[in-house]
Amino acid sequence: MINKSKLKLFSVLIFIQFIVNILILFDIPIARQIISFIYFTIMPGLLIVQLLKPEGLDKTETLVFSIGLSIAFLMISGLLVNEIGFLLGLSRPLSSLPLLIVSNIFMLVTAFLVVLKNDYDTLLKIQINWKFTPILILVLLIPITSILGAMWVTKLRNNLILLITIALIPFLISLGVFSKKLFPTKLYAIATFIVSLSLILHSSLIFTYPISYGSDTSYELFIFKSTESKAYWNSTLFQDMLHGRVNSMASVTILPTFYSTLLNLDPLYVRKIFYPVIFCLVPLILFQFWKKKYGDTKGFFAAFLLMSSNTFYMEMIGLGRQMIAELFLALLLLSIFGEKKTLFNKICFLIFSFALVISHYALAEIFLGLISLVMVLVVFLTKNSPRRITVTMILFLFVVMFAWYVYTSNSKVFESTLSFGNNLVGQLDEFFNLSAREPTILRALGLEQAGTIWNSLSRLFGYLTELFIVLGFIALITKRIEIKFEIDFYILTVVSMVFLALVIVLPGMSKTLNVTRFYHTLLFFLAPLCILGTEFLTKLLFRSNRQSIASTLLLLVLVPYFLFQTGFVYELTGTQSWAPLSLHRMDNYRLYFWSGYVDDKSVYGVRWISKNVNYEYNRIYADLSSIRNLLRTYGLIGDRYVSYLSNTTILSQGELVYLNSLNSIYNIVVTEQYNCSTGELRFLKTMDRIYTNSGAEIYKNVP
Repeated sequence: MINKSKLKLFSVLIFIQFIVNILILFDIPIARQIISFIYFTIMPGLLIVQLLKPEGLDKTETLVFSIGLSIAFLMISGLLVNEIGFLLGLSRPLSSLPLLIVSNIFMLVTAFLVVLKNDYDTLLKIQINWKFTPILILVLLIPITSILGAMWVTKLRNNLILLITIALIPFLISLGVFSKKLFPTKLYAIATFIVSLSLILHSSLIFTYPISYGSDTSYELFIFKSTESKAYWNSTLFQDMLHGRVNSMASVTILPTFYSTLLNLDPLYVRKIFYPVIFCLVPLILFQFWKKKYGDTKGFFAAFLLMSSNTFYMEMIGLGRQMIAELFLALLLLSIFGEKKTLFNKICFLIFSFALVISHYALAEIFLGLISLVMVLVVFLTKNSPRRITVTMILFLFVVMFAWYVYTSNSKVFESTLSFGNNLVGQLDEFFNLSAREPTILRALGLEQAGTIWNSLSRLFGYLTELFIVLGFIALITKRIEIKFEIDFYILTVVSMVFLALVIVLPGMSKTLNVTRFYHTLLFFLAPLCILGTEFLTKLLFRSNRQSIASTLLLLVLVPYFLFQTGFVYELTGTQSWAPLSLHRMDNYRLYFWSGYVDDKSVYGVRWISKNVNYEYNRIYADLSSIRNLLRTYGLIGDRYVSYLSNTTILSQGELVYLNSLNSIYNIVVTEQYNCSTGELRFLKTMDRIYTNSGAEIYKNVP
C-alpha cells in the first residue's frame, strides 16, 4: 500500500521529470541546457543508487557514484536506442523523441520502484548543508574568477584575473594543510573539486572555439558531429584505423549526441563546457579513494599533485574519450577497493567496466593488464586468491573488451592493438638507442638541455616530485613507512610502478599512448607515493616534528611545481610558455598550429566550402594547421578529400586552395616538413579567388 510519504516522494520525482520535459519540448533557452544537464547527469544514477541501497557511502561518494551511473546509463541506453531503433525502421534513432521516450520510461519505472521502499536516505544524502564560512566563500570564489579570467583573456587578451586565480590555489592548499581550525579536513573534498574545476575551466573556456592543446579534438569532434548530424551511430562508417578506433568509442559518439540532442546545444559547447565539468570529478573521486588508504591529508596532497601537472588541464582537454574513461577508471578503483565487498560494488564493477571499454580502448587495456598481473602475482606470492580482484572480474572485462573491439568499426581497435604490439616488439633492438625514445622521456630523465634558467628550475621541481615517488616506492616495499595495505592494493601499486619503468625503458612503448598520458594515468596509483617519499626522507633526516617538516617540504616542492606547470612563473618572468596563461602572447605559429587556436574568419571560410563546394569531386589543398584544426572539425570535410599544401603543389583543373588566417594574414604556411611563406605559393596568382573574408581565402584552379 502506498502511504502519503511515498505518494509525496513519487509526486516530487514526477514533477521534476515533468519540468525537464517541458524545458525540452518547448525549448526554453538556458534553463533547458543547465537544468537538463544536471538532471540527466545525476538523477538516473541517483535512483539506481537508491534502489541498490549500498552501505557506508558518504555524501560525496553518493554523488560521484550517481554521476558515474548516470553517464553509463546515457551511453548504454543510447546504444540500445540506436540499435533497436534502427532495426525497427527508425532512420534517426538518436533524435530527441526516441531518446526522451526511453529516458522517461526508465525514470518512471525506477522512481516507482524507489517509492515502494520504506526509506529514502540516499536521495537525501546529496542535500547541500554547508555553513558559509570565510574560507568556504574563498573556495567558491576561485572558479568564478577562473571563468571571468578566461572571458577576460578572450575579450581583452589580458590574463591578470587568471594570474590571481592561479595564485589563490596554492594559498588555499597551504591553508588546508597547516590550519585545520580555519580549514577543517571536511572541506578537503569540496576544495579538491573546486581546484579541479577552476584549473580545467581556465584552459577550456579561453577563446570562442575549443583549444586542442595538440590533442585529438578535431578527430573526436568530426566523428561526434558525423553521428549527431545523422542521429545515428554507424559503427562501420570509417575504414581507416585512426577514425575507426575513435568511432568505436561511445564516449565521443553516443554520449555527446545524447547531450547535444536533448539539451539542444551546439556540439562545440558540449565538448568545451560539459565534458570538462564531468572530468573535474576525477580528482574528487581519487581523493575519496586515496583518503581511505592513506588518510585525508595524504589524499589531499596526492590530488594536488595530480592536478598540478599540465597534462591534467591541457592535454586532457583535447581528449574527450579519455576524460570520460578516467571517470570510470577512478570509480572502478573506488568500487573494487571500497571498505566492504558488497553487491553494490559488484554491480558497479560490471557497469563501470563496460562503460570503460566503450569509452577508451587504451585505458581499458591498461586496466585489464594491471589487474591481471595483480591476480597472477598474488596467487604466485601467497598461494591464495586476491580478496578484491577475482578471476570472474578479469574474464568479464576481457570478454566485453574482446567482443566490443572486434565487432565494432571493422575490428579497427583490435587491429590497432596488434599493430602497437608488433611495433613495440620491432623496436626492441633499439633498446640502447636513446633517440628511439620520446623527447619527453629524455626531458624527464634530465637528458635534454633546458632553454632558460626558468625551464631548468621548472624541471628541478618536476624531478623532485619524481624522486619523492621513487623514495615512496622504496619505503613501501621495504616497509619503512607504517601503512597497512591489503595484498591486492599493495601489488597493484608495485605493478603500476614497474609499468611506469617499462614505459621509460622500452623504446616505442610510450608512443602507443604518449608518455605524458601514461604518467598522468599511472598517477592514479602512484601519486600518494610522492607523499610517502617525503615522509620517508623526513624520517631519515629528522627526529622530531616529522609530520610538520614533511608537510612543509611537500609544499616547498609542490607549490613551485604547480606555479611552473601552470605558466604562472613564466608569465611573471616573460618567458616563453605553452600554458593557457600565455595564449594571449604566444606567437602566431605556435598559437594556431600547436595550440589549435581557430578564429571566426577561418571557421566561416571552412563552412562556406562545406555548403558551396562539391569537395568530393574538387580536391581541397590546405596547410597542416587547417587540416589538423579546421576542415574536419568545422566543415565535416573528411581527410580523404584534402591534400597537403606546399610551395611545390601542382593542382589540376577544378581543385581548390584554402587559406586560413595564419596563412593569409600572418604569411605562414605549415607544410608536412617545413614552413614557408604564403608569397611562395606562386600558383595562387593564376587561380581565381572565389571567397574571402579578410581572413580566410579560397582559390579555385580554372582554365
